Amino acid sequence: MTTDEIRSELERCNLTTLTDSILSVAAPTIYADTVRTRDSEIENGYSKFGGHPDLPFGFNWPQEGDMAVPFLAQINLCSINSDRYIPFLPDHGLLSFFDGQKTVTLYFASGPF
Repeated sequence: MTTDEIRSELERCNLTTLTDSILSVAAPTIYADTVRTRDSEIENGYSKFGGHPDLPFGFNWPQEGDMAVPFLAQINLCSINSDRYIPFLPDHGLLSFFDGQKTVTLYFASGPF
C-alpha cells in the first residue's frame, strides 16, 4: 500500500488518530506468495527461495572463511512493481540473497542467467 492508501484505509475504519504512529513505522514491503516446486522445474532468471541461484559465468560465491555462504533467494525485479513500492530498486535484473553467520550478501545481475 502507498502512504495515501494507508491514510484512506485508516479514515475508512475511523482510525485517523493512529495515522501518524502507523506511518512512522510503515516501510516498503513486498509480499511473496510461494509454491513448493523442484528447482529443476524453475526457469533460469525466475524468482525463487532456496535451491540453486542463477548466476552469471565467473561469479565468485560468497565465502566465510573456507565455507560457502548459503543461498536464500533470488528476486526477478521485473516481477515486482518496484516503481510503486520500492522506487530505489531497478526495474529489471536479478537480486540474489546469501546469508552467512557473519555477513549477508546481496548480488545484483542484469543477465543473461
